[in-house]
Amino acid sequence: TCRRSYKGRQGMSGHVYTVAGMRVVSSQTCEGIGTGHMTDLNLNVDWAEELGEVAEKPLWVALPDPVRGIASLDGTQCLLLNVPEPDGRGWQVRQAVPFLAALQGAVVLHASAVRTGSGVHAFVAASGTGKSTLGAALREAGLEQVADDLLPLRFVQGVQAMCSDSLSPLSGVWFLERFSSAEPALIHNGFGEMRVAEVWEVQFDAYYQVAQSVTCGRLLVPDDFGAIESTAKIVSERLRRPQELTSF
Repeated sequence: TCRRSYKGRQGMSGHVYTVAGMRVVSSQTCEGIGTGHMTDLNLNVDWAEELGEVAEKPLWVALPDPVRGIASLDGTQCLLLNVPEPDGRGWQVRQAVPFLAALQGAVVLHASAVRTGSGVHAFVAASGTGKSTLGAALREAGLEQVADDLLPLRFVQGVQAMCSDSLSPLSGVWFLERFSSAEPALIHNGFGEMRVAEVWEVQFDAYYQVAQSVTCGRLLVPDDFGAIESTAKIVSERLRRPQELTSF
């Protein structure tokens, strides 16, 4: 976990983490977050024993389930329901970051990802589908794993994946479930559920750009998680031959 002490502008002690391209300053310690150093977004997190404060913050928006909290409309501040365990607070922050990024006009894919010579390949799926297991297996197969669950994107000279050390071209998006085209699959696995029209507009535009400029396809994973390793070997060989990859 990447963390260091931080003195807030009002003198309150805080702790700094990095999550999916976002520098997070939390008023309480968190565990299980912070996997990289490269950030270009900022978030201040405070914790409350109850969320009745939402009525006193008319310019804030409730975060969607499973996050228990509220956020400023610019996505730079949030108030989360406190839990006693640091790893529980870390889980809350990880769940909240993609939505806060969306409020700041950025996009985070719910994906594991590996980097090859041709760029980054993302494996998008709902929780429990096997994307993290596949990512770990691809790492064991010799590929560089750059994301386990959250992959931030930036739209500079095309579509770029923000890795821990640099931006790398997003070369492939692979969905671990069935969809007829890339755009609905991206929307289904997106983080734009908040009822803020401007947020959805930015997210839709971003998904369209990804679908038009990046190779996107389906990856059917076996129900037997024990077969993920053999699947990873096949996928690893295919990713090393990008000229053979085709979209939907």
